[in-house]
Amino acid sequence: LQMNADKKVSRTAKKSQTAILLAGEKLVLSGNINLITAENLSKYSGYSVGNIYHHFKNLDQVFINIFLKKRLEIFLELADEINKFPKNKSCEELCEILVNKSFEKVTKLKIKMLQYLYKIVLTKSEEPEKINLIIDVLIDPLIECRKRNKTNSLRKIEEDEMRLLLRSFQAFVRSPFLENQTIAGTLAHRKLTLDLCQKLFCTTYPSKLTEQ
Repeated sequence: LQMNADKKVSRTAKKSQTAILLAGEKLVLSGNINLITAENLSKYSGYSVGNIYHHFKNLDQVFINIFLKKRLEIFLELADEINKFPKNKSCEELCEILVNKSFEKVTKLKIKMLQYLYKIVLTKSEEPEKINLIIDVLIDPLIECRKRNKTNSLRKIEEDEMRLLLRSFQAFVRSPFLENQTIAGTLAHRKLTLDLCQKLFCTTYPSKLTEQ
């Protein structure tokens, strides 16, 4: 009986946490940092502020959870794209997918909200390193993709090097947004990132930027 009661409590807690996180996602997607308050989270979730703090240590932890969860979803989608990548297509075409998907997701959030989320993860999270570790879900898919690819256009890269290269790629996408650079999200930013991707992962590097 006690075990059944514990399971019921656990299911109820999970349901509450899910509702609170979904409400937090709505606030994030609004793009308005001023809406990120315990009162608004309570309003959108239907749970009292006290109940929210029962499930999460503080407000920051709610949005850290949301941000890391969303980043994992993004990279798992990318991993799926890599796993489905046709064996007769080139590294350049793979890079186009990686770049387009990365920009598609990052540009959905307003820059100020993106900056706010990165800041709390780096300064308030108990495990700030997770912000970089999540991209490691792409390591095995990329290594396996090269093994089955028939074009000889993907460079052979071992796990340790792949881990570092992915961090370089990730920084290239996000840094202009975080630093308020005027290039952030522009066509030039995409082209430069595609250029980098080809340099990092392809056996031959077509200098497309200089040709255009």
